[in-house]
Amino acid sequence: MSPPADAHMLKKITATKRYSSGRAHFAYDFAMPIGTPLYAVGPGVILDCNDGVRDQPRGRSAGPNSPSNWVLLGTTWKGKKITVYYQHMTRGLRVKKGQRVREGQRIGSSGNSGNTTGPH
Repeated sequence: MSPPADAHMLKKITATKRYSSGRAHFAYDFAMPIGTPLYAVGPGVILDCNDGVRDQPRGRSAGPNSPSNWVLLGTTWKGKKITVYYQHMTRGLRVKKGQRVREGQRIGSSGNSGNTTGPH
């Protein structure tokens, strides 16, 4: 499947195994404007999700353990079951828990909800 037409909006990886402070970080963060469409990386089932949290102003964080909007997608990669976690999304998810999705289906939009200081 080819990338969506708006994939060019992806800016850069802003955090990988470590934050700039040196603390461990077990995710890849991709800087992008709030509202950038996010898509399912493969066919699968929405294992769980949270919606309804407002975005934070840029440069301000809601702090540790604050709620955010997120989606947990169960899919497969190279024949193995995996879980993909989309976090800090903006309100208005396009999926619900238990819903089946296809690869490339829009699941929501990037945001700045929860413990984050910039949209990604």
